[in-house]
Amino acid sequence: QEAIQAFGAASVAAPGSSLALSNLGDEYLQIGDFTKATECLKKSLSLQPDFDAAAANTSLALRYQGKFEEALPFALKSVELNPSDDMNWLELGDCYSSLGNRQNEAKNAYLRAAKEAERHLRTDATDGPGWMLLALYRVKSGSPQDALSFEERAESLGADDMDSQLYKVRILELLGKREEALATLSACFRRGATALQIAPFPDLQSLRKDPRYRKILQAKSLTPAMG
Repeated sequence: QEAIQAFGAASVAAPGSSLALSNLGDEYLQIGDFTKATECLKKSLSLQPDFDAAAANTSLALRYQGKFEEALPFALKSVELNPSDDMNWLELGDCYSSLGNRQNEAKNAYLRAAKEAERHLRTDATDGPGWMLLALYRVKSGSPQDALSFEERAESLGADDMDSQLYKVRILELLGKREEALATLSACFRRGATALQIAPFPDLQSLRKDPRYRKILQAKSLTPAMG
């Protein structure tokens, strides 16, 4: 809420600042106010039409609301604007996956994400979160054989940030390791992650129906978040 106030003040002070509006939209995403998030991100994009991150996050905000068809043009715009950013391709892949009948296009997007991540890791092989993302891309694009070794490399390089650990949940679930996925997710919840954060992941739909997941949620509601 403090960040929202700060970015809100910044956007008022500099109404022509695309970045301030994009940051404000990102904060609204964090608290689950998707209508305001979408509004801010679309404004940011209108001020700076070549802002790929604003386009990708607009797609994400719309997917949170179940507006998958509406999200797709923004995901496509993000990869058109910045095709070298693997996370733009991840958003496009997740967008196609959410549509259900676009699985081939989803796979192609994940393949391109892997290609861009590999290119990045050739210049910075110590990027732990980058290796975690590559593991996810490999599983999602149908090449799971290297995923666990990449995930282990990510861990050895300190990929303990919340986003990386939530990607790890997706990797474990896709590899059929539900027990480990739930244990990792439980650890994330103890650190302050929310059910909201995994809502847009199309590959965790089955996990969210698992009674053990509901138990983890109940335990979270009874336990204060840790730093």
